[in-house]
Amino acid sequence: MKKLNMKLNISYFLYTLMIFSILLTAGVPGTTFSAPAGFVDEKLFNFGTILEGTDVPHNFIIENRGDSTLRVLKVKSNCACAVASFTEEVAPGSKGTISVIFDSRGSGGQDVEHKIRVETDDPDKGEIDLAIAGHVDPILIIRPDVVILSGREGEDLKAEVLITHDIRHPLRVISAESKRGNISVKLTEEKDSDQNKYMVKVTSLKKEKGKFGDYISLKTDSNVYPSKQIRVKIEIN
Repeated sequence: MKKLNMKLNISYFLYTLMIFSILLTAGVPGTTFSAPAGFVDEKLFNFGTILEGTDVPHNFIIENRGDSTLRVLKVKSNCACAVASFTEEVAPGSKGTISVIFDSRGSGGQDVEHKIRVETDDPDKGEIDLAIAGHVDPILIIRPDVVILSGREGEDLKAEVLITHDIRHPLRVISAESKRGNISVKLTEEKDSDQNKYMVKVTSLKKEKGKFGDYISLKTDSNVYPSKQIRVKIEIN
């Protein structure tokens, strides 16, 4: 009788252990495990319209809606957006920041949208994509922005380029030169009531058939925009 009871006890113990192992492996319905949950309400920041050369700082707010610490592993940006700093650990129910700075130099005349990717240890959504967007008014206004000298062999191919500036950022064009020696360049200043205007006269030094290229290299007295290159395409038939 004692042996039978002992066998029953051992069998019951093994059965209980087996059931516990199954439940532990499969998970009990309704049981939750602690995990972080990253959330950003404002994923796109639009700065509106700015003048080229302006730096635009912005803080994106990242919230941890989970019940364990959220770790921000990496923040990557493309092109003109520099990541200034970010909160590396965000406690449950707390908020952190992703601080970025957009450098608008070189983006004049463009509608921009630069991406920022945030990588976290959130098991459900480890990557969060952010963006900073807007329009950048140019400091230098160049018409046309690409010079095309096109004609027949032996002809004098000439063009004119008008250069002005935004009145919010006065500047002077100091010089204009050919970069490759395929063109001659003459810079003249035209006085205006509230801004400087410049005319660049361009003449092709190439007379033979073919396709050639060059650049007009401008230098200015602006600390934001000290130099600028204007592309020149020469096509002779």
